Amino acid sequence: MRGIQVRRRPSRLAVLLAGVATIAATGATAASAQESASAVERDESARPALVHAAEVNECRLNVRTGPEVGASALTTLTCDNYTTCVQSGSEPCAPYVVGGTYSCVGSDGEQVTDNRWAEVAYRAPERAYVAVSCAAFLELPDGKSPAPEAAAVTSASNAAAWGTAGAAAA
Repeated sequence: MRGIQVRRRPSRLAVLLAGVATIAATGATAASAQESASAVERDESARPALVHAAEVNECRLNVRTGPEVGASALTTLTCDNYTTCVQSGSEPCAPYVVGGTYSCVGSDGEQVTDNRWAEVAYRAPERAYVAVSCAAFLELPDGKSPAPEAAAVTSASNAAAWGTAGAAAA
């Protein structure tokens, strides 16, 4: 008797796994294409920036839990410590969030009233904001990341510098 060839159908599990693998590969390709498209649409003039307090505001800038003066202050930045802007548009930390109105001394030394707030990376994943007109910005060269020691401010460093956060700009 010559050998009888038995032909088996793929099991349902094998068919299911093959389908999942195909869907996963297609999804990864689509996600990669979407990321490439977003990279092309980005503002070419956008550069990362760091934010800190301005000397005209006595080197004090509050980082708040929301874009309004009534939001809790998380910490107070000084002229010597920085945090990273979440957004990077054609202006430092732009696009800005429109929120509550605040006043402080602007970069030209004049009193300013504004409602623009910049989102900053203070405690991920929670959002944090600084008053744009009260802040000073350090723009970084294209494609450069902030140095680790300047990228984020810790509560411990602020507590050491200020004791407890008192009244500060916005």
